[in-house]
Amino acid sequence: MPFETDTAALTPTRRRRRPSGARSTVERSDAQLRVSIPAGGLSAANGGEVAFSVAWNTFIAFWTVGAFTGGGIIFAAFSLPFWLAGAQMGGKAARDIAMKTEMEVDASRFSVTRTLAGRDLTAFDGPTADLSPARLDTSIVVNGVPTYTLRLKCGVDEQPLGEGLDAVELEWLAGEINSFLAEVALID
Repeated sequence: MPFETDTAALTPTRRRRRPSGARSTVERSDAQLRVSIPAGGLSAANGGEVAFSVAWNTFIAFWTVGAFTGGGIIFAAFSLPFWLAGAQMGGKAARDIAMKTEMEVDASRFSVTRTLAGRDLTAFDGPTADLSPARLDTSIVVNGVPTYTLRLKCGVDEQPLGEGLDAVELEWLAGEINSFLAEVALID
């Protein structure tokens, strides 16, 4: 199986059939490639994270009010790191549920745009000639189970793509991106 837990990245170069159950879509012509990864929505996979985030932030709010009333602003200020952790958890849960990603590539330029609630959050773009082959990489290993992401590199800048997608779907996307880049003679 090509997905081991070592740190070696996989760089698929061949196209293959779209995996059954894949969320993402690829539209391709001779001149352009468009990859769309829709928002994940609320599911069993991220429901626990959402529930924990809500419980955490509710408890921190309760604790902060009690600390402020019982000990004043200085005592309540000790809750700030916990609020930051709660905001980070809530933000990740919101991104997992509602963030949509679009990638467009043609012979001269590429762009990756992430959209959350109708707002463009991040944009990663540049000349297609500077885009390295997409590679599948292990982003984290939890309890011996790896989680994968696609890595796009343009010059020295690198961005993840497809967080939360299955490794088989990520390998398919990497193959589509890399074969398109090879066809426009930008990579070997």
